[in-house]
Amino acid sequence: MSDAQPGHSRKFGARRAIATAAVLGAAAVTLVGLSSPAQAAGSRGAGYVWANQASAPSYTPSSTYQWNSTNAQNTITRSGLGTYTIRYPGLGITGGTVHVTSYGASSDRCKVQSWGPSGNDQQVNIRCFTLSGAPTDSMFTATYTNVTRVASGRKLGYVWAGSPTASAYTPSTTYQGNSTGATNTVTRTTAGTYSVTMPGLSGARGDVQVTAYGTGSEYCKVTGWGPSGTNQNIGVKCFTTAGAPADAMFTMTYVDRSNILGVGVCCTPDGNPSAYAWANQPSAASYAPSSTYQFAGFDGNQGTITRSAVGTYG
Repeated sequence: MSDAQPGHSRKFGARRAIATAAVLGAAAVTLVGLSSPAQAAGSRGAGYVWANQASAPSYTPSSTYQWNSTNAQNTITRSGLGTYTIRYPGLGITGGTVHVTSYGASSDRCKVQSWGPSGNDQQVNIRCFTLSGAPTDSMFTATYTNVTRVASGRKLGYVWAGSPTASAYTPSTTYQGNSTGATNTVTRTTAGTYSVTMPGLSGARGDVQVTAYGTGSEYCKVTGWGPSGTNQNIGVKCFTTAGAPADAMFTMTYVDRSNILGVGVCCTPDGNPSAYAWANQPSAASYAPSSTYQFAGFDGNQGTITRSAVGTYG
């Protein structure tokens, strides 16, 4: 079992109307730590950014496509090729989870390197790579949350899977959450193949996000999810850039009728109009995803997915 901790070089995963508009394929895609973090003095909450200036040394992302539950402005700094740090002011506590997704038409991938408190701020480190695994400057979207409870009728669970070779373990309780108050667990079945169990979150519905974690170029994806008794079981597979199975750390979040931030879905002052869908018909020209696996918190209407070219959807 790895002794890595989210305050020791490890984790992380864009306008309010798209805070969690995550469209997932048949296999879905979803965190921790900074070295020697300063004393945490922040608050519970969440934030997101759209990082659209890949080569800028430092900037404040568009206020239209970023948000912070403390009403502060998030900032981004580039420290090297494909290496970025996001600061979420006021959210500097130890814990929570992160997701990141590369943005744009290229085949680049991004992942969380680490996150943790720095004074009052939450500091999140991001790494981006080409398809062959070389560092590269890239646009991306990223989220951070340390929320663990959601409104009645909604579900939220997340983990930082920081022990990639352990056969079965309980991830750090500091870096996991379950809206029922239960403790999530992770099992490794073969190289790069994992099952995450989230007690009390049973249901044949919802949405999953997974993000690879660490400094390497590995990537992870969701292989499936569904109920087992009162549990929600989620499958995750991780790979090298060559496509070989690889043991890897990752962050993963499951939601049902909620968003990956765990905040209001619409439309109170602390809410974010939210949507998700499971896109499981990759060759269909146009279709409405299963109503069981999609959600639109802002108006309740059902979305559609259109394929315009090979691998291109809207």
